[in-house]
Amino acid sequence: METKTHIALVTVPVYSHLRSILEFTKTLVNLNQNIHVTCINPTFGSSICNNVKTLFETLPSNINYMFLPPINLQDLPQDIHPALKVQATIYRSIPSIDDALNTLDSSSKLVAVVSDGLITQVLQLAKKLNILAYSYFPSTTMLLSLCLHSSNLDKTISSEYKDLLEPLEIPGCIPIHSTDLPDPMQDRSGEAYKVFLEAWPLFAEQKMNAALLSDGLKVAIRPKVNEKGIVEREEIVKVVKNLMVGEEGKGIRERMEKLKGDAIDALKENGSSTRTLTQLAFKWESLGSHLGTYNDSRLGL
Repeated sequence: METKTHIALVTVPVYSHLRSILEFTKTLVNLNQNIHVTCINPTFGSSICNNVKTLFETLPSNINYMFLPPINLQDLPQDIHPALKVQATIYRSIPSIDDALNTLDSSSKLVAVVSDGLITQVLQLAKKLNILAYSYFPSTTMLLSLCLHSSNLDKTISSEYKDLLEPLEIPGCIPIHSTDLPDPMQDRSGEAYKVFLEAWPLFAEQKMNAALLSDGLKVAIRPKVNEKGIVEREEIVKVVKNLMVGEEGKGIRERMEKLKGDAIDALKENGSSTRTLTQLAFKWESLGSHLGTYNDSRLGL
C-alpha cells in the first residue's frame, strides 16, 4: 500500500481566496508527489457556481475535495455587507469543519492543516488533534501588517483616521497616508469598520497597493485626483507621457526589470521560494512517514 503524507486544506467561499490557495496547493503537490491534500470547503447558497466547480474539477489526482453542507443565511438581512455573509458562513461551518478534520484524522492520520487566514478557529481545532497548523494569507505583507496592527491603532488613535495629518506608521512597512487605508477604515462609526476589524482580509486594498508600488517599490506613477476623486484627462496624459518617455518612467522600467528578474529567480528550481516550499513539504513528509498510510478508499470522499 502506497504511503502518502496527508494534509488538510480549509478554504473560504471567496473566489479570489479559493483560487489562490488552490494554486499554492498544486505547487506543493507538484514539488512532492508523496503529499496528498484534502480540501474542506464551507459553502452557502443552494448550489456551487460553475467557476468554483471548474477549479476543483481540474485539480490533480493527489488533491481531493469535499463541500460541506451549505449554510442557511436566510435569517440575515438582505442588504448585509458581503464580508459579514462570509464571516457568518465561516462561524456556522466550524462544527462541520471540526467533524471533517476528525474524520480525516481518524481514517488517515493528518500531518498538518492549512487554513485560509480568515478561519483562525481552525488553529484551535488542529491543536485539539495535536497536528501542525498553518494560516494562508493571500495578500501583501503590507496589508497583513496593517491587519495585525489595526487593533492597536483602534486603541491608540481616538480621531478618524482620515483626519490625521501625518502618515501612519505600519510595522515593517512604508508610512501610509490615511487616505490610502481601505475604505472601511475611513469611517470608524460605520458598520463596515466594525466588520473590517473582524474580517479584514476580505476588503480590497487597491489604494494600499498603489502606495506600495509608487512610494515603496517606486515602480509606478500615481495620478493625482481632483477634489471629486476623479483623475482628469490632462493628468492621465501627463502620467502616460512621463511613464513612456520621461526620466522617471525610464527609472521605473529599470527597477521593474530587476524585480521581474528577482521574482523569476525565486520561482526557479533552486530559487528561494521553491526551496522554502520544498523544505516545508519535506518536513511534512518526514512526519508523515511515522504516522501511517494514506488510503483514499477509507475516507469515503
